[in-house]
Amino acid sequence: PTTVPTATVAPTDTPTPAAELALAKEVAGEQVWPGATVHYTLTLTNRGTGSARAVTLADALPEGLDPGTVSPGTEAIWDGRTLRAQTTVLPPGGKLVVAFSATVRMDGSPGLVLVNRAEATAAAGLQANASIAVVLPPAELPPTGGAYGYRQRVPNFGF
Repeated sequence: PTTVPTATVAPTDTPTPAAELALAKEVAGEQVWPGATVHYTLTLTNRGTGSARAVTLADALPEGLDPGTVSPGTEAIWDGRTLRAQTTVLPPGGKLVVAFSATVRMDGSPGLVLVNRAEATAAAGLQANASIAVVLPPAELPPTGGAYGYRQRVPNFGF
């Protein structure tokens, strides 16, 4: 009898499921006025194949903005001037959406750019960042005359 050797099959490496965080930040309107309410939405998505654990989201307001309201159903709270939200597990494809408002201070300088940054972190060193800016309009200058409705008399020197 002839023996047939058996083939040895090497085990294939199965990738370990890993989480991948992506943070998006939206604002309603890019130009704001002193005293205006600015509406923000943060969307944290797990684009990975594994769950993200011990997820925290923090959005610290820049000088020039004061904390406003947090949308109902959003599990986020103001901690001073920083909005904080957390979840124990964010599964693959899962989203954490936080909507909130802030008020533009009345003492904002014309043309001031207010950059708002948010950061998400999770176990295993995962992190994601997003930022967005709103701008106060520039100062209005008084009319200077010129070609619009203003005539200047030029003296005739007899040339």
